[in-house]
Amino acid sequence: MNATTELAAPASSVILSLAGAEFPELGPALILPIKVKLENPLLGNECYIGSNAHPIVLELTTGKSGSETGSLGEITSRAEGGILVVKNSKLVNGTFAAPGVTGCGEFFSFLLDPIINAKLGLPAASGKNNAVFNTTLELGGIESVRESE
Repeated sequence: MNATTELAAPASSVILSLAGAEFPELGPALILPIKVKLENPLLGNECYIGSNAHPIVLELTTGKSGSETGSLGEITSRAEGGILVVKNSKLVNGTFAAPGVTGCGEFFSFLLDPIINAKLGLPAASGKNNAVFNTTLELGGIESVRESE
């Protein structure tokens, strides 16, 4: 089975806070509303954990969250300072909740959803899940990005 993370809302709903990245006590560095698509031939095309209406909201921090601890990474710039680069950042969330699956098996979801939920331990309360994003972030205005390509 494959699992693919998708945004559950328009990209404009993603919230990035550089203040939160540098000072975790000010709040999350990155907030992502997501859903996870589960894929295999038996599950059909609409098998998801979370949905657009009820997303999994990851509030990622460079600080401590549950049993996970993040880190800001190295801050540099490129394109004559027009693009901020944060390398080797570790964003974490060790406290998010996850709903059960929906839509698995098209015509047989009433049978498959409970089986998959039991196998995956869903729904899962806050503190039962961990998300770790090891990442490099590049942030710049559109003109700086165009000029750097």
